[in-house]
Amino acid sequence: MSTDTPKQHRNTWLWACAVLGLVAAGLLVWALLLNADLNDTQDDLSGAQKELASAQQQPTPQPTATEEPTALPTETPTPTAEEDQGNPGALVAAGALVTGLARELGATQEDVAATEQELEDTQKQADTAEKEAADAKQKADDATDDAEKANAQVDQANAERDAAKAKAKIAADCAKAYLSAFGGLLRSGNISEQAPAVRKDLEGITAECKAAFAGA
Repeated sequence: MSTDTPKQHRNTWLWACAVLGLVAAGLLVWALLLNADLNDTQDDLSGAQKELASAQQQPTPQPTATEEPTALPTETPTPTAEEDQGNPGALVAAGALVTGLARELGATQEDVAATEQELEDTQKQADTAEKEAADAKQKADDATDDAEKANAQVDQANAERDAAKAKAKIAADCAKAYLSAFGGLLRSGNISEQAPAVRKDLEGITAECKAAFAGA
């Protein structure tokens, strides 16, 4: 009985590592998708800036000039992390996945402690950028001439770009923090002793990431 308990705890933590390793990988995929959305937003910003320059060169607005498409994206990226089903083929492979990803990302134990504050700060940046984008969109809708409308659209594109950058950082930070916590656990060589500390780290990370994802 006594020899089975440590083994059961070890297997439980290894399975948890496997599942959260896949979750972390999903978060990284989401971050990449958000970066792709960021590139699209940057393209729209360039288009809006050209539209603004064109409007400023035309003192007298011409009706036909306003027919050019200037709509900016308002889509919210759809997270893909939830698609992970947590069904690893082998515990050893799961451990290698966690430590390998942590090494690739340069994730360290210090990342765990820093992530909670970073997530809070980044979420505030995302909220501010989204509010600025909404205000700029309203200003563009209310604009009475081409130059004013184009200027508001540039402001909107800038704010949407900043919001996309913040959301991508949230996903990447959460992935790094999870990998840091579990990577340290697997490298410690004594899962039973390290488990309470890792559990405490994960509770804080999960709470912050959950709040950040809800806001995103």
